[in-house]
Parts: sequence; C-alpha cells; structure tokens
Amino acid sequence: MSPMIESRRLWLIGLLPLIFGCTRNIADDEASTSKSIDPGDASTSTGDIGYSETGPSHESGSSSTTAAPIVCEEGYTACEGECTLLGGDPGNCGECGHACKGWGTTNRCSDWTCDPAIWPCIKPDQGIETCSQACASVGQTCATEAFCSDYVRVWLTTSANDNDPEATVETCERLVDGSTSFMQGCNDPIDWDYEILGRTVLGVACCCTQD
Repeated sequence: MSPMIESRRLWLIGLLPLIFGCTRNIADDEASTSKSIDPGDASTSTGDIGYSETGPSHESGSSSTTAAPIVCEEGYTACEGECTLLGGDPGNCGECGHACKGWGTTNRCSDWTCDPAIWPCIKPDQGIETCSQACASVGQTCATEAFCSDYVRVWLTTSANDNDPEATVETCERLVDGSTSFMQGCNDPIDWDYEILGRTVLGVACCCTQD
C-alpha cells in the first residue's frame, strides 16, 4: 500500500468518532424536543391561549344588556311592560296585578277599587239559600246599589241528558258562558229547583262587593 493511501485511511478512521458523536447528539436533541402533548396533562403549556378538553378557549369580558325602563305618561303606571291607569283597569285595579272579578260587563274598576260584580260561582250542594249568604261565604256583602244589583247569573245543564255537567260548572267557576239571568234580591230565596226544557241549575253567581 502506498504511503498516500495509508495516510488517507488513517485520516478517515480518525473522523469516525466525530461522525458518530454528532449523530448521537442530534438524535438526543430531537427526542427531547419532540415530546408529545397529552390532552389530559394540565402541566403542558401551549402558549397564551388556554386549552381545555373541548379545544382552545380565550378569556373575554362578559357583557349584558338591560332593557330601558318604561316611561309612562303622568297618571299611568307601568305594569308588566305596559302603561295602565290603575284607577280604572280591571286587570290592575289600584295596584299592578290586582285583578277584579265579575261576569261579563260587571267586571269593572272605578276610582282604584273593584266594583261590586256578579261573582263567585255558588253550587247547589253548598247549602246556600240567598245571595246575602252567597256573598258572605267569600267574606263580602250582597250589593244593593251597584250596576249589577238585584240580578243573578244562572248556569244550567246543556240538556236534559247532559253527560258532562262538570264542564258547565267549570265555566261557572271561571264566570264565563252564563246561561241566563234572573231578577233576584239579596234576601230572596234562590230557586235551586228551576228547570226549563229539562235543563237544571248547576251554579249561580250574585252581585257581591269586592273589598
């Protein structure tokens, strides 16, 4: 072997440790910088953006809007988002939410007070014989000088073979669909035996105060 070839061989052999050393260092560096991110590892940092199990989250200030209060004209009051006259509104009589009772046109509010009206529904099995007793059963008085004075509203079965009288009683309790009206003084006996074409009395409402 010539001296020149031998010199080159020895030079390459001398480089091998340096080559293997660089390769090992590069592999070690890659292993240390390619650590996998575990979604369940709370200690893993991914920058300024916060991450949760559902993805990135950004903190932001909460904002809420509040509706402007209703401004009513003088004399009116805001009730449930509407301006109303408490002195004459049967649904808000004297104060918001105070609803007057009464059948049909007897449901009235005057001077901040509910007028006497045809109410409540009294049924035959309650043992009440007069309108004075009917009104007293709800802590009120039979009205003698009111729009509805001397009248009663009567609810009758729909026919001689009414299969659903409870439905009529329900309308009486809700003070709707009264069958007919009678002249009736406060102390006159209620005619629970009244009958017309097989229809009988299921309920009566008298003219009572609403204090």
